[in-house]
Order: sequence, then structure tokens, then C-alpha cells
Amino acid sequence: SVVYHTQMAKNIIIVAMAIVVFGTTMTFAQAPNLTEQQRIDSMTIPQMIVKLSHDYNLSSDMMTTIVSGESSFNPNACHDNYQGCGVTGYHKETFKEDAEKFYKATGIKLIYESSYDQLQMMCYSFANFPKYKRHRWTTYTKYINNKTS
Repeated sequence: SVVYHTQMAKNIIIVAMAIVVFGTTMTFAQAPNLTEQQRIDSMTIPQMIVKLSHDYNLSSDMMTTIVSGESSFNPNACHDNYQGCGVTGYHKETFKEDAEKFYKATGIKLIYESSYDQLQMMCYSFANFPKYKRHRWTTYTKYINNKTS
């Protein structure tokens, strides 16, 4: 549809801008006095998406489209009668369950209120459980249906 293609064009522009800015940020972020948390805190949501998509070998266009559809990159967005809040639309209970599995696999504790952690959990789920986890997001289903129509 025209709306979908317009949104895709916007997302491509956002990803391209994030790559340009992200590259600049990475040069700055490699300064030895910055902690990993400071590097993460200095990123925008689109920069986080590009970084984590790369880390998990996912399409940054796909992840940008899904997050844009879930929250318009708004970390304060709420979904499904407040069952989920944040950039990914992750329901709090589902995040908690998935984060426990993530911790067992990686030793890293994720925090629901963190946009970066929500995006990392989403990317990890998409990369490791593509057939099961991806369909939790209606925006993923719409993305796939629009790509094949």
C-alpha cells in the first residue's frame, strides 16, 4: 500500500541517518574514559536499533519498521491496555520470562524500563527464536505481509 511504502521510505531514511550518526558516535564512544553504559546512554533509539540489529545479524530496516510501528520510537509508549510499555511493546510479564532465559544464556540482567534492554531482548528473541517469538508482534506480521504482497 502507499502508506506502507511511505513508512518504509521514512524508515530507510531514519536507518541511514542512524548509521551516519552511529558511525560518528562510535568514533567518539571509543574514547577510553567512557563506560559501556555511557556509550549506550548517548545513543538515540534508532542508533540502538542499528547497533543491536548488527550485533544479532538482523535487518535494521525490519527492526526499525517494527519498533516504529510499536511506539514511533517513544520510550514512554504504552500498549495493549498498559500490559506493555516502552519502545518495543514488550508485555512486562513476557519480558520478565524472556529476560530470565536471556540471563541464564548470557549472564546479563536486563531491565524492563531500559529502552536498550527492551531492544536487546527483542533482537535476541528474533535472532534465536524466529518462528515463535517474532509473531508476538503484530507489526512484524504486518511487515512480513507487506513485503510479500
